[in-house]
Amino acid sequence: MAAGRQIRLPSGVRINNGAYQVRYLGPDGKRHSKTFTHLEDAKYWHAVERRMIDQGEWTPPAMRERKKSAAALTVSEWAEQRIHAWSTRSRSPIVGSTVEDYRRAFRLRIEAALGDVPVSLLTPAKVRSWHEGLPDTPTINGKSYDLLKHLMNDAINDELIATNPCRIVGAGKPRAKGAAEALSAQEVGPYLDAVEKYYRPALAVAVLGGLRSGEIRGLRRRDLDMEEGSVRIAGAIRREQVAEGEYKRTYTDTKTPAGRRVVYLPATVLDYLGPWLETRAFEPDDLLFPARRTRKTMNETVLASAHRRAAKIIGRPTLTLHNLRATAATLAKQAGMTDREVQRRFGHTTAAMANLYQVPELQRDKSGAAMIDSLLNTHPIHTPKRDHTNG
Repeated sequence: MAAGRQIRLPSGVRINNGAYQVRYLGPDGKRHSKTFTHLEDAKYWHAVERRMIDQGEWTPPAMRERKKSAAALTVSEWAEQRIHAWSTRSRSPIVGSTVEDYRRAFRLRIEAALGDVPVSLLTPAKVRSWHEGLPDTPTINGKSYDLLKHLMNDAINDELIATNPCRIVGAGKPRAKGAAEALSAQEVGPYLDAVEKYYRPALAVAVLGGLRSGEIRGLRRRDLDMEEGSVRIAGAIRREQVAEGEYKRTYTDTKTPAGRRVVYLPATVLDYLGPWLETRAFEPDDLLFPARRTRKTMNETVLASAHRRAAKIIGRPTLTLHNLRATAATLAKQAGMTDREVQRRFGHTTAAMANLYQVPELQRDKSGAAMIDSLLNTHPIHTPKRDHTNG
């Protein structure tokens, strides 16, 4: 400004630290402002804002700026931003294995077709065309669609887009086609008899305690209370990618708060664990079920192989290691546990998830463990402790 010359400013424009600041009250009831070096630029911007308000086309300036940025933000860039944000948030961050699953699904099913598409230009038609071109792999296709829909929901929350372009009914992760496979009460004994001796205590915890493979392999001696007959679950062993093609097994906290829990074990399981502890020297921080030779973390494939061999021996070759969890849930229901009790025992986030594992009925904790034992007592199991007592 020229010295000594007073400039008459239009309404809504004021001088602030030598610059021209436009301030006005928007239709949203909030004040909006922008600062300019030149008066003509300030007057022009103010006029444009007033015209948009008069014509009913106004949206908050900050939202318009975000949309302008979104025009250059691709789906790939947005996915990396959001997955990182989900894994580093203070409340319920996703764990490493989930991060790996998300990135794998994105890389294998989304990136090639939609990765370079700007988020603001991803339309329902583009999503449908992408989905129709996917190979016949329903599970990963569903996971990928759910991931994309989740990403777009976050874009809505950040006001990058107005609506979610993922609108295909039934395109998400497919629901279970039926009840999961499980062992009956009378099959549990023959199954454990068929398991190789070293892995029998761990798989007894799986089939009757219902712990996940990673939870079992992550247990420390301090987590087992033989006097109370319980185990404390606070985390699990998960495989995490540390570099391209390079992985490591790490102990991480449970995925959800519901996963942190105390589970009472049936006496049948304790009968396997007693001799296991008596024949080995354990420090409190030692792994309860380590690898046989290295005494380090047991690989999931090793435990799964021991399970498969036993399942094949008893004529159940399609029974998976994870199906042992379904067996434990089913026995809990048969023993009289309520849905809420099963949900807590198995660390499920929702009652619906608990119902998925109740086989085939789809229909308490210390007393609950005793009730499971009462079921098994009708089909005697020859545990090491019982064999020693009878001998």
